[in-house]
Amino acid sequence: MSQILKKPLVLGDDGLPRQIRANEILDASVKEVDQVALVNGEASTVNIGQPVYVSGNNTTKLAKADGVTTKNALGIVSEQAIINGASGNIQTDGQIVATKLQWDSVLGLTADPVGNPNGTGLTAGAMYYLSETVAGQLKSTPPASGWIQRIGIAVSDTVLDLSISEPIGLN
Repeated sequence: MSQILKKPLVLGDDGLPRQIRANEILDASVKEVDQVALVNGEASTVNIGQPVYVSGNNTTKLAKADGVTTKNALGIVSEQAIINGASGNIQTDGQIVATKLQWDSVLGLTADPVGNPNGTGLTAGAMYYLSETVAGQLKSTPPASGWIQRIGIAVSDTVLDLSISEPIGLN
């Protein structure tokens, strides 16, 4: 019994489907990124990298791992800033890129203008969790109380690969 090689269908120059030719290479890099547009329900601006939860109908607020209502981080703010009452994009998966200084802000780190004026950023390979002490912050160690919710793993000092888990109660 011989095997028949099946060729995938592609769109030709005329817009019609055709089988791929033997000398053609099928190159299709795929980067799935899901985003949802929500209104910032905080009294202040939310910034890139901050974790948020759905607080009402199409509304979001900064997530924090210490409360039943604030612990369900939906995603990370993917825009530079979303002012109070404005709609903006929240990324729920994929990779999110921010500067080292922007990540330092999300991690609660202060920049060292003498030793490291560009910031520290993320630690490649480190897992990041929703903070139980400060709303809208991430931390590289699991919370000791409240809820544990994994947000993602750092690919580099500026890239976080989102892998948001369900919160696990510690109480």
